[in-house]
Amino acid sequence: MHQFAIGGKETEFVDTFVHLGHVIRSNMNDIGDIENQRCKFTGQTNNVSCYFGKLASDVKYSLFRSKCSSTYGSVLWYVGDKCVNKFCTEWSKGLRRVCSLPYDNCEIVTGLSGGMSILDELCKPCLSFTAKCL
Repeated sequence: MHQFAIGGKETEFVDTFVHLGHVIRSNMNDIGDIENQRCKFTGQTNNVSCYFGKLASDVKYSLFRSKCSSTYGSVLWYVGDKCVNKFCTEWSKGLRRVCSLPYDNCEIVTGLSGGMSILDELCKPCLSFTAKCL
């Protein structure tokens, strides 16, 4: 392994590093970042449910979309990873919990999302980014 020095001090090699809130791993997989974002999302969803639970459903939905649905950085995720599926499942559960929707109807969640599933919403900017790179 090569050693690098900055200002006469050798740099430290680490397996994971957090940069701008995203987990970067030395093995170049996204699992740590996806799990980190999923945990943040769950916390944000719980806050919306707890603090705004008595508001009208349309207001809670707007809060959910603006406060809980940030997918910043997901454009670089490998969307075929099983952790992305866990994120999508957690997102659907969160939407149902915030809006007091039944857990046995997936069409309601897709309808509220403008006809796109959360996986589609994750794939769209990823495809756009890839096209711009090419």
